[in-house]
Amino acid sequence: MAVPIPVHQPAHHILNNTFTEKDQGLAAPTRRLTDMLLDDLEVCRTDWSGTASNAVRAAQFSLRITSLDRADPPGYTDGSYPRSDEFNGNSGDRFNISRTPSMPTIPVYCEVNGWDPADSPIYWRLQCRHVLCRHKNFHHYRYGGVCEVLDVEWQGRSRLAEFKLFDPVSDTSLDYDYNTNTPDTVVMGGHAILSVAALPPGCAAILKDYAHLRIGGTNPSKDDVIAYIQRSVGSRNPNMPHIVNACFAHESGMKQFKTVAQRSAKWTLKQAQHHNPPQPDCPVLFDWPDDPAHFPLVSFDWGVGASQYTKIGDRVIGAGPTWDWRQNVRTGINELLQALNDFYKSNLTWKQWAHGGWHDYNGSGAQADQYANTVAGSAEGQLVSGDLMPIGIDVNALTAPLPDPPNLGPPPDWPPLLPLGDYPEPKTSEQMA
Repeated sequence: MAVPIPVHQPAHHILNNTFTEKDQGLAAPTRRLTDMLLDDLEVCRTDWSGTASNAVRAAQFSLRITSLDRADPPGYTDGSYPRSDEFNGNSGDRFNISRTPSMPTIPVYCEVNGWDPADSPIYWRLQCRHVLCRHKNFHHYRYGGVCEVLDVEWQGRSRLAEFKLFDPVSDTSLDYDYNTNTPDTVVMGGHAILSVAALPPGCAAILKDYAHLRIGGTNPSKDDVIAYIQRSVGSRNPNMPHIVNACFAHESGMKQFKTVAQRSAKWTLKQAQHHNPPQPDCPVLFDWPDDPAHFPLVSFDWGVGASQYTKIGDRVIGAGPTWDWRQNVRTGINELLQALNDFYKSNLTWKQWAHGGWHDYNGSGAQADQYANTVAGSAEGQLVSGDLMPIGIDVNALTAPLPDPPNLGPPPDWPPLLPLGDYPEPKTSEQMA
């Protein structure tokens, strides 16, 4: 008598929902708006029989951001990572990365007293963090919660009290000391903290202020992505852009961001995802820590952005492919180029070569076969030539990886100022004039 093969429940596919690093947010700096110790310091009495006195304000210097909402996000505690749809006033379309892409222009207007930024510059810092959490496939369609803590920042100086970060118009009074404002600079969103600091001559402590921002993203147009792919591989052979376009159009419709919040997904694992023939379908709910609207499009199983670059093995996705569609597409192109290189053999047509690359790009087995067939039947896939590839074609040149962007290295400590010392002890005792 045959022993029945035990079936499992849908929960079998979820190893854990822990997401250990889900709340590793940025630490908010300490505000120090003035050098004031007390509201007033008594100097002396003008009439020892009376109560009136001469007084001097203790604060000589001040620094305060006036152009941004300085309120904390609702429910925020220092060091936490805000995920709610609600934020402060520093969010919305005007704080979204553009489709080009480029960072949003951020107006920073500071109220300063007792000093001139032309003589003692305002040092600024923009920190961006995104704690991205999804379910990674560890083996045999069993998933566990995994996070990546993504960080990018910029630092610089301004010699004016009013300046605009990432303004495309050149400003000689504004410097970028770490990271840049060039058209090809990295872009990054998420929870951001903009900090300003200064140490005017004669001030005994560093003045600081900050504001929370939420920076989202804007999808490129399909033409933007196609033009980038053409610039990247079009000169190698006319078939190469079609091979790449077909793959990315199928993966995500060439979208990098979702315009709605991403909270959970349901997927039914069919017989193709099971090894036991009698196993019934498993409807599985994948529930992860929320990403608000206009954050990167990430599938439940860690497929990221336009190319659905997927977290497998020890792979680190990183901030670039997550937030910069150009880097996402470049990374996906390189993965596809490697698959094409590995599959090549003589006497293939361009279509056969592309089909093999598409198959290996998506894994192996029946699911990869179906994927490659679907991509081959798409409008872009049908534009790939059916001619034989030339004998002796330089496949290594055709599939050479696109270069990585430069590595900036870790950011320096901020602010680049050393305080002159602690506040002096106030002298409040009465003394004869």
